[in-house]
Amino acid sequence: MVRMMLGKQILWNGPLNIGGNGVARISVNEPVDRPDDCNASPENRAYRQIELSINSQTYRSGNMPEYRLSARYVRPGEGADCPMGTRTIAIDQGFSLDGRKSFLFEGDGGMQVQIILQ
Repeated sequence: MVRMMLGKQILWNGPLNIGGNGVARISVNEPVDRPDDCNASPENRAYRQIELSINSQTYRSGNMPEYRLSARYVRPGEGADCPMGTRTIAIDQGFSLDGRKSFLFEGDGGMQVQIILQ
């Protein structure tokens, strides 16, 4: 089970299955409401993106991570009446299965990814 959060807000929560030298991946791209007085054309709609992947890695040396977590959250910019641009938070980190059943990775801005093995 994998949970991706920003502060107390759950961005994504669900199972990701991986085996062998594979990749488990989820990608979400969804529109976000803008203020009513923002006259953005349809091609300039605001979106939020959630990308999460876990790669299985094989190394010759037993000292290297066995897996790599990549998590990215992109949301529309904040501020003016009609926000422009985006804000991005990302985590890219290796880890090994060392007997633990739970892993917690923390990024900037309150972003967290929790992996619970079942």
